[in-house]
Amino acid sequence: MVDGAAFDSFENQDEDHVSQVHELIFSAELKNRPSRQRENAYFATTLKCSCIEQAFQNNPAIAIKAIKNQFDKLLLQPLIAVNLADSSSIPTVVIVIDALDECDGDNDIQLILQLLPYPRVLSSIHIRLFLTSRPELVIRLGFSKIPTHDHQDLILNDIPRELIKQDTSLFLTRRSTELKEELELSRPLPEDWLGETDLQRLVAIPSFPLFIIAATICRMLKDHSWDPIDSLAEILLRCNTSNI
Repeated sequence: MVDGAAFDSFENQDEDHVSQVHELIFSAELKNRPSRQRENAYFATTLKCSCIEQAFQNNPAIAIKAIKNQFDKLLLQPLIAVNLADSSSIPTVVIVIDALDECDGDNDIQLILQLLPYPRVLSSIHIRLFLTSRPELVIRLGFSKIPTHDHQDLILNDIPRELIKQDTSLFLTRRSTELKEELELSRPLPEDWLGETDLQRLVAIPSFPLFIIAATICRMLKDHSWDPIDSLAEILLRCNTSNI
């Protein structure tokens, strides 16, 4: 599964090219799985990566080939390889495509939407697709050609605020542990730095339910050009004035 931390920032000028989609689509989140599932998933992920690597070796220009060619070599064939490798279990593969409407080329966007249902032919793998986009015309036209029972639509503004707040709080709590472990490699931090009290104050920010706010806070604290203690103090100060 691809989580929020795996996505490139908007500073990456290549992220709006549809030709990059299949190269970015694989990432495994294995930490919370039972050991047997984790071993199977590790093997499957390694197998997928080897298939992708082999595809590049066989055709170094695959990244500039037609979208259908990329889809087959970099997505469908690796999934088929996993399908054939372990028939004793039925893994679930989650594919996340964020902000599809920001990709360049309406024709390419429509083609991506046409190709995405194809992995359903893999009976031994559960495929789940999570796609986000603004309701642009090209997106609505693409989904109009997909049977309604094959997808579920959800409007972001209709999601309860408390549910979004819960998800972003979970993200921030997890990232706080990672941040402390990383930052303490270069300098000691107070034991209560970014502890439960600080997290509760951050969650109380009026704009906090926006995921980008939580992600931005983490990037600010991770910036080695600034003192993390001072950065957190400044953020918390702005929390008190709602100036964030």
